Amino acid sequence: MKKDPSTLNQSCDQPSRHEQHLHHSITDFHIQSQYHMKLAKICKSITNSNAALSYVTGLDFYAESSIYEGKQ
Repeated sequence: MKKDPSTLNQSCDQPSRHEQHLHHSITDFHIQSQYHMKLAKICKSITNSNAALSYVTGLDFYAESSIYEGKQ
């Protein structure tokens, strides 16, 4: 019966390859999720800015059209 090569010559303090891989996978997932949360905040900020800009632009358009129509 062959022994698992990941457990050969392993000290008690050193995690197995499987545990190391799992740790790296979790760490990578955590870093990627932080990146996506930052990206979502940026997109939300841009969307809010665009919405505010559209609202202000709409007000400007309404004000200008009211002036031309004599509704001021």
